[in-house]
Amino acid sequence: MTYDINDLKELTTAQLDAAREAALKRVQARIGSKPARKDYRREYGPLWTVLDLLALVIFCAALAVSSVHILAYSGHEAAASFDRIQAAPLLGLSLDPGFYGLVHQFGFILLAEAAMLLFFVLYRTRAGFERWLSLALAVAAMAFVVVANLASGLNLFLALLAPAFTIGIGFRLENLIAESLRRNREVDARYRAALDVWEAASQDATKHPDYRALLAQEVWQKLVALKANAAFVNAPPAFKRAAVLRELAKETWAEGLDALPTVGAPAAGRTNGHAAPVEAVKAIPLVPTNGTGRH
Repeated sequence: MTYDINDLKELTTAQLDAAREAALKRVQARIGSKPARKDYRREYGPLWTVLDLLALVIFCAALAVSSVHILAYSGHEAAASFDRIQAAPLLGLSLDPGFYGLVHQFGFILLAEAAMLLFFVLYRTRAGFERWLSLALAVAAMAFVVVANLASGLNLFLALLAPAFTIGIGFRLENLIAESLRRNREVDARYRAALDVWEAASQDATKHPDYRALLAQEVWQKLVALKANAAFVNAPPAFKRAAVLRELAKETWAEGLDALPTVGAPAAGRTNGHAAPVEAVKAIPLVPTNGTGRH
């Protein structure tokens, strides 16, 4: 069957407006309520396995041994430092030796394995200068753990055993933490994208990505609902698109009205109260029919 777009009856302005209203209602139904972050979580496999739990037990045991060595090492270093401070004049608040030692001991505990884990995670999750700075700080924390354990007085094998386990298992813990952060970032990205669409569509439904397709469907439904267009119900997609574009193009002539002269203003070339001849305007077809009007 041959379809000629010139035989398709056009919509009135009221019918076209009704199609727009129907499309907007369908968009509003799709927008729905404000999206929630929990709706964009994916079902992943569990991060922690039985082996990870066993590794965590071993890590805690090695961490306890390493922490005792770090307490002893930082305590000796704090004592030597405090003696040098006491030998020199001191103004202001006086320092209690017990408080001075406790601050150094527990401070260096946090600057050891905990700092190493933190900066290795940052190394995996950051970029640029911050990434390489995190790596340098992680290596410094790891070196401090090794040095503090070597100073424990144990033989070399036992002195290195505890830090070897904390560092080795720490890499596995760091990987679990980094993977958990990556999953959270994926949820945040999907949620922000959905929230941006919802906010834009809530302010202006025509900004919704489905609006144009819904509008085209509604315009076509209005066209084929006319009795004169009953024969075009099964028209091919290319013909439908051309018909919808023709309907929507009927309003484009009103664009750019600000550039037109004000109504009632004297036109250029008016002499003796008579208007100058109007130049002929070439006819411009609204929708080309070559290749689209017939199938």
